[in-house]
Amino acid sequence: TNNRHFRVWKYVDGVYTTLEYIEDCAAVNPYGWNEVRVVGIYPYLDYWLNGVYLGYITLTEIPENFYLGFDMYSYGVVGDKFFVDWAKASVPDLSAAMVHDPSMELGK
Repeated sequence: TNNRHFRVWKYVDGVYTTLEYIEDCAAVNPYGWNEVRVVGIYPYLDYWLNGVYLGYITLTEIPENFYLGFDMYSYGVVGDKFFVDWAKASVPDLSAAMVHDPSMELGK
């Protein structure tokens, strides 16, 4: 957000659950474009913001028929807009094993 907040949510059956929240994320470009990169190789979701690696989340399950998306929350300010310049989803090459540093797990 323009307030430098970064949050990862899970939305299931009408309920939002915060998976990670960084209140003062230095990687956020307030009032400008921000590039978000998410790489998911089960059970991990790795997050980058503007080229800065933020860490990863370990999934406990993958629900059937799930969606990946981006959203914006407004505190009631009229005229707030959320723009996506482009988005790409692809299946990564799984031939290389990914090793995760436990100290980089978000929310732990």
